[in-house]
Amino acid sequence: MLSAHLNAEARAKLIWGDPPETVLEFLQTQGVNKQQAEGFIASIKRERLATVRSSGIKRIIVGAWLVVPLVVALPLAFWLNYWYEANPDPATAGYTFHYIAGRIAGRICVLAFVAALFGLWKIITGIFLLVDPQSQKGDLSKLPD
Repeated sequence: MLSAHLNAEARAKLIWGDPPETVLEFLQTQGVNKQQAEGFIASIKRERLATVRSSGIKRIIVGAWLVVPLVVALPLAFWLNYWYEANPDPATAGYTFHYIAGRIAGRICVLAFVAALFGLWKIITGIFLLVDPQSQKGDLSKLPD
């Protein structure tokens, strides 16, 4: 059984991105047998992979929420554009409102499109983290959200 100090120090080294071989050497220099140290390192590696996967899931969820406004804004913009083209006469009731609303909806669609592009980027990087968490090297505290 590892002491609390060795446990914390070895865990920190692995989470901060030190290679498992280095941590194994560290534990062996502290008097821990190889079999016990390898078991401890394997459990911490599983914990690290789970942390990376959870970060990937968070990215996918955030990305999905960033794509939702585009799904809402596009039908609204098409509807307003259709209304505007169906009533081109300025004397028609509601012409000014729909003209202004159509202009605003166009700008909202552009913002929604930019948000959706960012959301798609988040979804793609989240999928990569979820599928291959071992590709994430280095310190987990620097894992972008």
